[in-house]
Amino acid sequence: ETSRDAVRRVHKLIALRERLLLEDHGKGSAALVSQLFVRPHISVTEAARVMDVSHPTAAKVLQSLVAAGHLREITGRSRSRAYVAQAILDALERSPA
Repeated sequence: ETSRDAVRRVHKLIALRERLLLEDHGKGSAALVSQLFVRPHISVTEAARVMDVSHPTAAKVLQSLVAAGHLREITGRSRSRAYVAQAILDALERSPA
C-alpha cells in the first residue's frame, strides 16, 4: 500500500507540473514553476533570480500565480513577501492510513 500511495503522489505531482507549465504567467514563469517543484516556498527576490527578471516583473508573475490559485502569500506583509505552492505540498503529503 505504501508504494501505491507513493506512485499516486508522483503521478499527482507530474500532472500538476505539466498543467502549470502549460500556463503562461509571464517572462520566466516556466523557470519559476520548475523551481517550485524543487522548493515550494519562494520570495520575490528568489523568484527574480530564478526567472532572471527584475523584482517588479517577478512580483507580477507571482501575483498572476496567486490569482490563478497556484500560490498563496504567507507573510501578510506588503514588502518582503513570500509565497507557497500549497498544491505541491499537499501532493507530497502521505495520505492518511
